[in-house]
Amino acid sequence: MADQSDWLTFIQRQGAIIKNEQVVETPASLEPTDLSIFALTDSGLIDIAGPDASKFLQGQVTCDIEQLSEHSVQLGGQCNPKGRAIFSFLVAKPSPERVRLRLPAGMMTRAQQSLGKYMVFSKAEFETCDNPVIAIMGQLAKATIERVFGQCPSQPNSCAQLPSATIICAAEDRFELWLNSDSGQTLWSELFQDAKFLPSFIWYNAEINAGIATVQPETSEEFIPQNMNFVEIGAVSFSKGCYTGQEVVARMHYLGKQKRHMRLASLATNSVPRPGSDVTSQDGGQSLGKVVNACANNSQTCDALVYITDTAYESNDAYIDGVALTFKPLPYPLRSSEQSS
Repeated sequence: MADQSDWLTFIQRQGAIIKNEQVVETPASLEPTDLSIFALTDSGLIDIAGPDASKFLQGQVTCDIEQLSEHSVQLGGQCNPKGRAIFSFLVAKPSPERVRLRLPAGMMTRAQQSLGKYMVFSKAEFETCDNPVIAIMGQLAKATIERVFGQCPSQPNSCAQLPSATIICAAEDRFELWLNSDSGQTLWSELFQDAKFLPSFIWYNAEINAGIATVQPETSEEFIPQNMNFVEIGAVSFSKGCYTGQEVVARMHYLGKQKRHMRLASLATNSVPRPGSDVTSQDGGQSLGKVVNACANNSQTCDALVYITDTAYESNDAYIDGVALTFKPLPYPLRSSEQSS
């Protein structure tokens, strides 16, 4: 079985420059294309296997694992007892006794330690999964996947579980693939025939513009799920029953009046702010919120998801390190905004 070091060596032979586990540069130009391919080397997979795999995870995470099928995926997170998200993930169910989580590589140890505290009395265990994570984006993405695999899921949050890969539809023109480690290099070569190999930040920028937040090491246990719009993206179930931190999350949903929300913004700067950075007033004196995620785009600016006061958003008066935020519409309505009116 191939391991991650083989995969990283292979990707570097394709011309990739990898820093902090992420592909930051490739030989291709950054001009828009109908078909782009990404090696998400800074993402990892955790398998939880055993007769109690689903039951165990159901009592620990915000999404409803029992509603997961072999043809679907869900976003979710695990919270601490105070309702603050320790890590976030995308989850699939490759088989009845196996659940697979995809999350940032920098969060994998923390996730295993956090879940492992509760796993000792369950018939479930962690198993190694070295499958490479890649992504494909563009107008030709679906047709290319169909050419290589013979099928492609077409609805957001649907997936196809094949012996060679798990294919996940993130949006009409964006797909994530978890490749079988033994055939990953061959599949990459087949997919790459018509595609442009681009740095990972372009994929992550698309995720940010889709309003999908990811817990990073800097923000672990900083935000409750509502602070990151997890309700809006379907990462929280209010009907599944108890899980760690559920009382806090439910209380905010039913009784809370949020005066802060996560918003989408752009910044005219080449300096990408770190998650957890302060959002302030123009003079830098008043803290208005925090950066959830931020990423460069290919126009020498960056986009960010920021959790800030409604007042700062409505007055269009928010800054990061002295650079003004320009707010953009999220691709979904804020359900909780009714609670703050």
